[in-house]
Amino acid sequence: MLPATHPAHTLASVGVAWEGESFSAALRQLRMRAGLTQEQLAERAGISTNAISALERGERRHPYPHTVRVLASALGLDAEASSALEAAASRRERRAELPAPPAALIGRDEEAAGIVELLGSGRTRMLTLTGPAGMGKTRLALEVAGKLAGRFADGLAFVPLAPLRDPRLVMPALAHALGIRESGPNPVDQAVHRYLRARHLLLVLDNFEHLQAAAPDVADLLAAAPQLGVLATSRSPLRIRWERVFPVPPLPPAWAAELFRQRALQAAPAALVTDPDVVAAICHRLDCLPLAIELAAARSDLLPPPALLARLDQAMRVLTGGARDLPDRQQTLRHAITWSYDLLSRDEQALFRQLAVFAGGWTLGAAAAIAGLDEPAALQQLAALLDNNLIERKEEAGEPRFGLLQTIWAYAAERLEATEQDDRAARDRHTAYYQDLALTAGTELWGPAQAGWLDRLQLEVDNLRLALQRMLASQDLDSFARVSFALWPFWWIRGYHGESVRWVNKALERRSAASTSGYARLLFTAASLLVAGGRNQEVTAQLDQSIRLAREAEDQQTLSWALSHRGFIAVFTGRPDLAAPILDEARTVSRQQGGDPYAGAHAVIGKAHTLIALGQPDVANLLLAQVEQEIRDLGAQWILAVALNTRGRAALTQDHPEEAEIPLREAAAILGRLHDTWAIRHTLTHLADVAALRRDPGRAALLYGAADLLIEKNASTFPVMQQLSDRCRAAAQDQLGADLFAITHQQGRAMSFDDAVTLATSPG
Repeated sequence: MLPATHPAHTLASVGVAWEGESFSAALRQLRMRAGLTQEQLAERAGISTNAISALERGERRHPYPHTVRVLASALGLDAEASSALEAAASRRERRAELPAPPAALIGRDEEAAGIVELLGSGRTRMLTLTGPAGMGKTRLALEVAGKLAGRFADGLAFVPLAPLRDPRLVMPALAHALGIRESGPNPVDQAVHRYLRARHLLLVLDNFEHLQAAAPDVADLLAAAPQLGVLATSRSPLRIRWERVFPVPPLPPAWAAELFRQRALQAAPAALVTDPDVVAAICHRLDCLPLAIELAAARSDLLPPPALLARLDQAMRVLTGGARDLPDRQQTLRHAITWSYDLLSRDEQALFRQLAVFAGGWTLGAAAAIAGLDEPAALQQLAALLDNNLIERKEEAGEPRFGLLQTIWAYAAERLEATEQDDRAARDRHTAYYQDLALTAGTELWGPAQAGWLDRLQLEVDNLRLALQRMLASQDLDSFARVSFALWPFWWIRGYHGESVRWVNKALERRSAASTSGYARLLFTAASLLVAGGRNQEVTAQLDQSIRLAREAEDQQTLSWALSHRGFIAVFTGRPDLAAPILDEARTVSRQQGGDPYAGAHAVIGKAHTLIALGQPDVANLLLAQVEQEIRDLGAQWILAVALNTRGRAALTQDHPEEAEIPLREAAAILGRLHDTWAIRHTLTHLADVAALRRDPGRAALLYGAADLLIEKNASTFPVMQQLSDRCRAAAQDQLGADLFAITHQQGRAMSFDDAVTLATSPG
């Protein structure tokens, strides 16, 4: 430790830029200013050199509070500077990924600097970038958000709203962007308010214009979260308190010409754009609208600027159809899109129109299916649309994905709706494609490819919403029941509980149109998704009815899952005596023809819970050991994580924290890969209990905080484990002291999901 005679360094004297600074960067700066090597600082602080190195590399983003205090002492910081270092350590370094801009922003430096100053200074709580379509609002917002990320201690969240068609989906979309999962009996907006209440975070809400009914929700958020900043893009203001409107102007003529030159060179690298008067005339004809300029420049591979200007000028004079009441600049953009559309081949035009049926993007295979093409033909036509800036390629891992800007999507949709027969056929093919995708996912979601299918369905969630909506509208409830039954693991694991229950309830209201098996599946799906909310009485009634109908329909798959869930509910409501025979039957049914082996494995885990509740954890462990290899052979990762959680529970009830830690850490790793924020909060709680029993109260407080952030306590918590956990938490608080426990617990709550998983999977 540092000798008491070492001179104290003040906040002013250390010269570190604390605002927005990460702990790793702050520590490195402080050490270097003190003239210390990592080895010297480690010796003074009484910790290892490896630990100092890991902290400065950012590998340990959330050091324990006592570690920060000894480092502050070793660096000779006074109270104020020490507090600043502790604040950097507790800061949640949440840097949400922004969509990758296709090219550098041109001509907007002045606007970007002004917006950064307004939002970054805190003088403006909400800023809305307004202007007609094609003005570049989204691109400007992305530039500003990138510059502002370091100014907000808790980072930013980008929420693309263009794919949404219902204002009621704005809050769920926002929740998912923040990593909040819908669960529990409370509405999702309450979870979002609770999460943001104490956070210094920037929300970027892109394309709000068609969802104005959700504007009061944004106002409520700003009222509930005093440190929240909001940057929105919209063709019109939201007209709520706190909003400051920033109209985005057209590009200055010189910058418009520069944008044209750069985009023309991208389209045709060998092109010579030598006549500034022609380029200026093109930009003037297009009202200096960025999107219109980019659409025109994309034709430079075929038309040099003089030829382009002649044809563009002619097109602007003759393109007068539709939307005459639009503002002049919006008419200009419409004409520019029409001009680009008219230059496509008939087949390319047909594909372009049909792409309007998608929401949130599409894959090559999906485009081929909707257009009735083989993939090589679809790829060739998509390439032509991409070359003409009418679609964009989205950066996703694995299979390439494409999308439409909102402005161009609206144009394509209008063109498609004008051809009623093509419109109906494209939408029917869209519904059929995503129905098949969901049913295929249903056969894969429990197996070895689970993580990949979860990610794929996540990308397609907006398209799945449209397909479900059309199935309901067409009264095809049996198809809807099959799809919802296939999707319930995705909805459960990725946290779409509230939204999916609303979908299924709409179908249940029309139950007369469903077959017996279809109605049984709808009841089971609704019940399975309500478990997270602790609505046990309602869940029990729905499961009992589902079991009765599944027996009547001889639907063994639904019956095996309904019985398994019914047994779990009996355990978690304190009736293990009732649970045992139900779970035994579920296991039996799962082995019969038509039964589901995954449901059978799930039922065995329920039986182990029954034994733990009856005071027989050793017998539970034997049962789990027998079924674990079966689960591994099935490749059922999520079910394996639940089994490992249960092994950890059994060991904890026997006061064997060392035996509990190994399976719990493996469970945390699996759930982290699946990004399941429901089951992992049980894992984090049990690992916190392990740390408390091993007298490591700092780690316990961090883990309790991380678990508490994900989901508040609810009625589905296993009673035996809740009682044990309450005792462990109280012990950790006594060991650490109430004040330090509260500080460390808050630090745990501030962790990102990935950081919580890293902590949970690291050795205690």
